[in-house]
Amino acid sequence: MQNTIIPAGTEKVVDAFHFVPGRIAGNLLFISGQLGTHDRALADGLEAQIDAAFANIGRILAEAKLDMTAIVEIGSFHVGEVPQHVQAFAAAMKKHLPGHPPAWTAVGVTGLAMPGALVEVKAVAALG
Repeated sequence: MQNTIIPAGTEKVVDAFHFVPGRIAGNLLFISGQLGTHDRALADGLEAQIDAAFANIGRILAEAKLDMTAIVEIGSFHVGEVPQHVQAFAAAMKKHLPGHPPAWTAVGVTGLAMPGALVEVKAVAALG
């Protein structure tokens, strides 16, 4: 598929759910929401899920020959009370995007695609 970013190992998800992990449009890379999983298994606890979601975003960026400094916007979706997640998420952004704060919107939701998932993170990255 033209202008798509599909890291190795994600092809089954692409086929099953008809979406791609990343799509390039113009000078931007749009990264689909990433859950806090390792090899399709949910990480244990909020902080671990946040870190795993950022690691999955990192894999998509690497496939596009980019790194975390290319991220210009983050959207995060939180199951439960968003204020309880904000500190952990902000700490993770400082860890994964040091010196490079993106625009960020946090939204509370009642559930995500995988039972037990606490957070999903989508991103927009600038090319070049």
